[in-house]
Amino acid sequence: MSDIPPVLKTIQPYLKISKQFAKRDPIVSYFCQMYAVQLGISVAKKDDTAKGYLLKLMDTLQERKREMRDEDAFKDETIAQSHIEEVALHMFDNADNKDRKGEFDRDMIKVFYTAGYLFTVLKQFGELSDEVESKMKYSKWKAAEITRCLNNGISPTPGPPGGLENEGEYGDDESGGGYMDQTSSTQPPGIGFIMPNQPTPPFPGAQSVFPPPEPTDPSFRPIPAPRKNIPSPTSSPTPQQRNIHPPPPVSGPQPN
Repeated sequence: MSDIPPVLKTIQPYLKISKQFAKRDPIVSYFCQMYAVQLGISVAKKDDTAKGYLLKLMDTLQERKREMRDEDAFKDETIAQSHIEEVALHMFDNADNKDRKGEFDRDMIKVFYTAGYLFTVLKQFGELSDEVESKMKYSKWKAAEITRCLNNGISPTPGPPGGLENEGEYGDDESGGGYMDQTSSTQPPGIGFIMPNQPTPPFPGAQSVFPPPEPTDPSFRPIPAPRKNIPSPTSSPTPQQRNIHPPPPVSGPQPN
């Protein structure tokens, strides 16, 4: 995706994550690309180069959906929504556990970073729950804060702002620290995204172009596979938000 038009740089993180998950989890990969297209449409405007680039992405989405049309995630969006949320929570929990143990490294940053963007991808299904939005902001803040510390030779503080001893001020352990805009007025140096204050879809705010290489730490690699009969997610879609700029319908014979 090195040929992304400048006006579409904000979609680059989602395309990188989509590529990262292409073989590991095609459902996550597809909906990351879908969100990138939705976001791109909102910023392309009169840029013909950007529009042409997005049309190619939409063609790819159509082909991918045709190949996976028997997947339950394409028959019921709540299944796709639940699965992506499950993957994001899985990654968040792994990174958060290592953070709270003081086991800081670059892989943790990448996992926090990726989890934050997967939480953002859930916006295409509707308004985020308070829990998911809190963890989205917390993940991005943690990635930025740990990067800032490591780049400046500072020992990062485990847990939420102020450390684990101040956990009660920000929420309990089950809510990702209950992070609520503690960095809304600052931009940590050494990383490419601005925090946080995300407007409503399809404008998810200033996004990072910091690349998300696949983590090498084995503790981060297991990703739950899509499964049937997943409980309803914490996000609550609305009819207006469920079908923003869908890809063209699949042509050809359909399965019974």
